[in-house]
Amino acid sequence: MSRVRNIKQPKPVDLAFDVGGEVIAIVFDKNAMTPNWAQRISQGAANEDMLSVTKGLAEIIISWDLLDEQEQPVSPSAEVLGDLPFDFLIKLQERIAEASVPSSEEGNASSAPLSSPVPVSSVPASSSNPNGATSPSPAPSESLQPT
Repeated sequence: MSRVRNIKQPKPVDLAFDVGGEVIAIVFDKNAMTPNWAQRISQGAANEDMLSVTKGLAEIIISWDLLDEQEQPVSPSAEVLGDLPFDFLIKLQERIAEASVPSSEEGNASSAPLSSPVPVSSVPASSSNPNGATSPSPAPSESLQPT
């Protein structure tokens, strides 16, 4: 019989991405990304608490190779993340979401992730569908058709 603690064991995932010519290597815990984790971040973002996103990212990032100006390692804390540009945070979030999609070896029944990335914008969450679904693309305009 399986135990919950075995299912929740940390599952480190290595990730590297380019940011302005600098490659940043990150290790995050894929199993720390749970529905409750995503809901906490989404609710914070809906309340315009943008630091909830940095807190959530700090909860799952195990390590990274980011250095300060004195070439000293920088901790992936919520405070440090909160001082980084939105562009970086959005890219970080996107790369983590991409790397979190289960592989076929893990028994993935669907190619879609369980949840969409957590919002990292000032757009209120109330303007998006609460279940994470996206609206269908609008049909091409009739005016674009040749006459």
